[in-house]
Amino acid sequence: MQLRALAAVFAAGLLMAAQNAQAAGHSAAAPASIVGDNQYHSITNGGTTSGGSRLALEVEGQCAAPTGYADINTYDPSHASEKWKFFLNPDGTANIQDSCDPSMALTAPTESGGAATLTHRDTNNITPQQKWKVTQDANGVLTIASAATGSVLDSCGTWVAGSTVVVDPDRQHTTQRWTVLS
Repeated sequence: MQLRALAAVFAAGLLMAAQNAQAAGHSAAAPASIVGDNQYHSITNGGTTSGGSRLALEVEGQCAAPTGYADINTYDPSHASEKWKFFLNPDGTANIQDSCDPSMALTAPTESGGAATLTHRDTNNITPQQKWKVTQDANGVLTIASAATGSVLDSCGTWVAGSTVVVDPDRQHTTQRWTVLS
């Protein structure tokens, strides 16, 4: 009997949280469909250049600089540095890897505010900073949060080509929301 009562209280709490999120204008998030689909994707946080071209998450300096920072830059579907595979980890998080050769993992800093970097991906020892919680709302918008800090990918609050991508506290800013380009 106590178990049923506890389940009912839990369900009521989930319902209230969902209703509060809806009332606040946020749609409930679920695990993103691109995680574990075994395909490479280009993603954007909505920015465009002055000429109207989309901006995409990329390896800064393209594949010629395989380690270093992530940034946003003019989308070019032929660039391997702008294609990312979202591997599903056993714990439900994602490991995000570029399609350069050799490929590197998107890595969060150890604390909020730092730049996202590209580091070696050891499939036998994925570091906490290489684990991401990737959720998707009903409109297909992605939030990519560091599993280590809870902070989210952001292009420093701006849409300027070449802007370094950082991991900041989630402020619901548009530069912290991502969509799939391909």
